[in-house]
Amino acid sequence: MTLIYSLICVGIISMCFSIGIGQINKEPDFPVRLHHLFVTSLKNGSLHINICYSSKFPVQTSWIIDEGFVPTFLSPKALVSETKHSNGSISASMELPPEVPLTLLRFHVACKKQSLLVYTVLYVSHGMADTFEEIKQFSLYMPPANEVGITPGGEARFHAVVDTSGTKYKFGLLQTELSVYSKRLGEVANSFFTNYAAFSFLPTNTSSPIAQRQIVQTSTEYHADIILTSKELYKNGAVVSILAGCANPTSLIQRMDVKKLMYLRPMGSREPVAPGTLGFIDEEYNIPVQPSEHALVRCKLVGNPVKNITLHMKPARGGDYVPVDAPVKLTAMEYETTAVFHLLNTSSKDAGGYICKATDGVTEVRTRNHELSILTADKVKTAA
Repeated sequence: MTLIYSLICVGIISMCFSIGIGQINKEPDFPVRLHHLFVTSLKNGSLHINICYSSKFPVQTSWIIDEGFVPTFLSPKALVSETKHSNGSISASMELPPEVPLTLLRFHVACKKQSLLVYTVLYVSHGMADTFEEIKQFSLYMPPANEVGITPGGEARFHAVVDTSGTKYKFGLLQTELSVYSKRLGEVANSFFTNYAAFSFLPTNTSSPIAQRQIVQTSTEYHADIILTSKELYKNGAVVSILAGCANPTSLIQRMDVKKLMYLRPMGSREPVAPGTLGFIDEEYNIPVQPSEHALVRCKLVGNPVKNITLHMKPARGGDYVPVDAPVKLTAMEYETTAVFHLLNTSSKDAGGYICKATDGVTEVRTRNHELSILTADKVKTAA
């Protein structure tokens, strides 16, 4: 069995090498490409997943497991490895032992240089039949930031296209987020980014500085105009993110999202984000969780340069904020870093307020307070 499995792995790696040659050059304008997926169930009950991908630039990859509602890190027992081939393609492999439960698995690729992310959701399970699948990846097109003009009145427009030609993926949604740099007077965290969003499946909010208008939709393409209107665009710039989500029920990767970030350069700056800028994207949420379940505290920092992010807690019984040592997953883009702190097996001692902090040595910024509460049986019953 060991010999057979070794031969299978060698064969798959060889396929990654040969298939990758043609696909790497197929669409040179897209920096990250997924090529194929192979899943096999081993004799010891472990599940082995291999994804072949290529990228023109260095990338960060991560595997995340869903045991239920909250995604968590892989078990330390999971074996993760990568093999780079001479043609530039890479085999990312993960072996998950049978004692680790899962409802689905996520594989993410983040390209910092291009501020691009590719998210995949894999519907796999222990004991499933061995499966090989070629990945036909859809594309998201938007202009480079230097081709997007901002009028002195603070208006910017550009066109976005989701193209599923040659794939079995169907368009699901297009989401646009606008984060505008601002000031919060009278607080220590006096700089931050106010966040706005628009979705393809919701009507335009006329009071929002962001509008997303569908131009045309065919069986393989979705076109939309993105219109941004804010005086802060011309003065301070902004961060714009476009996320395209598509679904393919016949694939092991039933859901794939592609996200690109665009940094609109502020007036007078030679860089997309002016030097000395530091601020969190403003997010307001609380964290109700049942005893012994995991909880996530998420924050996004925009900066030039980007600084380290730390988590702090204010106990429910009172007192000052104190540093929290918790596992964290960082996703770094060119000027934006997302931190997701994992609070494992929560109990009453974890109840309280949580904030993220960052400092450049001169200015300290922090997020809003996020209250974590442990749900009692009464609260769960009331919520239901």
